[in-house]
Amino acid sequence: MMFESTIKWHRASEELPKESCEVLAISNIGRLFYMNYSDKNKAFNSTDNDNGEYENENILYWAYVEEILYWAYVEEILLPLPTKK
Repeated sequence: MMFESTIKWHRASEELPKESCEVLAISNIGRLFYMNYSDKNKAFNSTDNDNGEYENENILYWAYVEEILYWAYVEEILLPLPTKK
């Protein structure tokens, strides 16, 4: 089964996540990553509990994972697709 959704991408140079969270991120060479964002460190690929040793400064765009997973939940659980007989 497949579902379609729209991902709202944010430009990292203009806007950062409002709090620490999980994000999907696109790097400057076009790679897609699933990573943490730390509001404390203001850094991607970082958590509030680390010192930013592995932070990634090459992120161009990011999206909230929570929003993407929410719509997957809505599509799959709350609005189930009709089954073929």
